[in-house]
Amino acid sequence: MTTYYPVQENVEKVTEFKNDPVLRPLYQCKECGHSISPEFARNTGVCGMCHDGINNIGEYLNRVYSITYYCSEFSNHSLTNSLKNEVKQGNYAEEIAEILTWGINNFSELKEPDYITPPPRGTDDANINHMKNIGEIVSEETGIPIQDPLRKCEPYTSQKQISDPEKRIDNIKNNIESIESFDSSPTIVVIDDVVTSTGTLKYSAKVLLNSVAGQVVALVVARSEKIGDLKDAKIISESQQ
Repeated sequence: MTTYYPVQENVEKVTEFKNDPVLRPLYQCKECGHSISPEFARNTGVCGMCHDGINNIGEYLNRVYSITYYCSEFSNHSLTNSLKNEVKQGNYAEEIAEILTWGINNFSELKEPDYITPPPRGTDDANINHMKNIGEIVSEETGIPIQDPLRKCEPYTSQKQISDPEKRIDNIKNNIESIESFDSSPTIVVIDDVVTSTGTLKYSAKVLLNSVAGQVVALVVARSEKIGDLKDAKIISESQQ
């Protein structure tokens, strides 16, 4: 089994999770939050998909901020393994909230939002909306009020059960609604644990804008990445740096 090591000059330690460092890539797409190489950061500032207009983040979202990366191919990565199931079951809420709170406090565009908002509950059989619970902790830590207006219009398959990006978008498109409108035009930060296709975030943002939000920014714990992409972005290497 290949061992991968972080390229220390291209990451920074945010905190720890289960005694493992939570590492933030220093160079990220300024639209969708994907890890990019220092060269891409200097030349375009965006990943290839955003450069080619595939992600189309700006249609509803100002930006997606990601703090670290999630790679399903890492079998011994504590945060990745916990985000797969345990976090969604309501475990490690304080630890995940700590990571998101770091993002609120350190990303300049996120320092003075009007509200924090979780996405709709992920599955119909889930007993809790784990992101609402996490958001309440973030709200307490930052003093930013939490609003929870987003709901499913009708049941749909959990996004994590769909691998094809286009099918993930189709699965959630027009299936989210807001149960309230805003009196002003607030800046809202939609928080989530993992982002893959950005479908949930984009269509949550669309609904919030239709509910008179002024602008919507997303903040996620981790951006889903493939090993090859992390290597291309010079975030990891097969040799210790």
